Amino acid sequence: MTIELPDALAVDSKTAAEILGIPEPTLRSWRCRQDNGPPFVRISKTKVVYMVGDLRKYLESRRVVPAHMQIAQQAKPWEQHAS
Repeated sequence: MTIELPDALAVDSKTAAEILGIPEPTLRSWRCRQDNGPPFVRISKTKVVYMVGDLRKYLESRRVVPAHMQIAQQAKPWEQHAS
């Protein structure tokens, strides 16, 4: 079962880590180093939240399409547009 969350929804670190499929300490580490991970909003000195839309964009930016799938997609002449 999949639950659709609105992009504008702010979620805590625990929920963000669950959405990303990573341990919460990894997300915390990324946030402290600020060299990896999705954008976050600092609400106070101890509270941060993540926007669901930013989590989706982050996941999409990390998507890898294997070369054999790219070649297979290019080999479908019925999907090419006529000029």
